[in-house]
Amino acid sequence: MAFRSALHRAGAAALSELLRFPVPARERGSLPCPCGQRADYQELRSGAVLTALGWVQMWRPYYLCPHCHSGQFPVDVELDVLNTEFSPGVRRMLALVGQEMPFRQGREQMKLRADLEVTAKSVERTAEALGADIGQRQQAQIQQALELNLPAPENQPIPILYVQMDGTGVPVVKKETDPRMNSGTCLLPATESRASSSETRRRFTMVNSRPTDGGWPTPRRSPVGQKCM
Repeated sequence: MAFRSALHRAGAAALSELLRFPVPARERGSLPCPCGQRADYQELRSGAVLTALGWVQMWRPYYLCPHCHSGQFPVDVELDVLNTEFSPGVRRMLALVGQEMPFRQGREQMKLRADLEVTAKSVERTAEALGADIGQRQQAQIQQALELNLPAPENQPIPILYVQMDGTGVPVVKKETDPRMNSGTCLLPATESRASSSETRRRFTMVNSRPTDGGWPTPRRSPVGQKCM
């Protein structure tokens, strides 16, 4: 542990030197501001960030808009540490331990596995923030799919569609017949001797637009549906 901590301290010192950014050149003396004006360079400001190597100190340019008085740290946006004290790698670790175990235990695991001192509240907030971000992205993808204008099919509509279904038993292990272990699934009702199989149903779709020589509907490729009873 002592050797690992020494390596982390050496790595954090080297990383701090890499994160000491110079004064921007003259052509980078101002940046566009969201208000529509220009934000001017003010000075180099320091900031602390917790990385996989430990705490590091970085010096980066600070810009201030004289019209709306809003400040900017372009380096923070580039490094994905804007308005947070955790690096992207540390946030991923916090989210991982936060979803696997209670937050207090997650804090202990961060110290044990990565030699990083964090609070249980930090584990909780990071895991919840990352989960909310994933949920927003999924909702955006769902909304995008709902608003997608699909082209109209060029083929003629199918007048009659035949669906053939059949069921068969599938052997399962004893654990899979326990309703407590299979919440959300539908297995055969468990008896005192505990059922040893579940039923699966398969669907086969056929159309009558092009019958075979024997007069049967033409088989059509379609996803196989399965349903437990």
